[in-house]
Amino acid sequence: MDLTKLETFLAVARTGSFRLAAESLYLTPPTVSKHIAWLESAYRVSLFRRSPTGVTLTEEGRLLIPYAERILEEQRAFLSALSAVNRERIIRICAIPPLSMVADFSIFSAFKRRCPEFQLSLSEEHGGAVSHLLEEGRLHLALCASSYLYSTLVECLPLDRHELIVLVPRWHRLAGRGTVALPELASDSFVSLPEKTGVPGTYRQMCQDAGFEYRISVTTEREENLVLSVAQGMGIAFIGSEYFNHGFLDRHGMGQVVALHLLSPLYWQLVLVRARNCPLPPSSAAFWAFVKESADGRKK
Repeated sequence: MDLTKLETFLAVARTGSFRLAAESLYLTPPTVSKHIAWLESAYRVSLFRRSPTGVTLTEEGRLLIPYAERILEEQRAFLSALSAVNRERIIRICAIPPLSMVADFSIFSAFKRRCPEFQLSLSEEHGGAVSHLLEEGRLHLALCASSYLYSTLVECLPLDRHELIVLVPRWHRLAGRGTVALPELASDSFVSLPEKTGVPGTYRQMCQDAGFEYRISVTTEREENLVLSVAQGMGIAFIGSEYFNHGFLDRHGMGQVVALHLLSPLYWQLVLVRARNCPLPPSSAAFWAFVKESADGRKK
């Protein structure tokens, strides 16, 4: 049975009017009449007495009310339980934009082949907020560069490793070189992500180890603006090699940036992150276990 017909019956019983029931259910009066006629035909009884002033319940109609209410309540309970089951199958993972556009998340498809019953939901959040959201329990899993994390309360699993590239304007003194040594950048200033992301601290230590200071000329929240700032000659920048995918550099650099490899390559690590003190839902725990198994397999 279409349970909307029982909802229509209860609305008519409550209002004493086909017209008022139709308005409350956003139906037309003829549709309400059809629903009641269908029920009366199916049960072979008259549910209402019709009169010029409205309708009243027959004895059979009054008998149906508690059963109709119980059936609809059972349906609501079932739908609620079904929704809870479906929520448990959803694995919500946050990725830092535009990492979610350029990184290779083949681990997702591998997991789906292993566990097709789960659904993956990918959202975006800026790097500086990831650690806080994990610690507060508002986020279970995140994908980001290890340099974005500044909290000791998170646990990481390694995924892909990406080479660190130097971006310079097309007219830069080093633009004609395919490869540069890190100390050759000592006289340059840099376009950087904010301190809250943890990225500048990583690059600062890297440059300090090479014997020079990581001087920031421009700070920007997003990698797209970082590339654009380099194109406009506001400094040079470090960026991951994955940004060569999908035309990201050409699109945001307007053809005015050149990518240089470091003579002694440096790398950044893509990691899956969780909070140490927050238990994972079963679906997220299954994905974490799969990634850990994959990471352990790569070590052998």
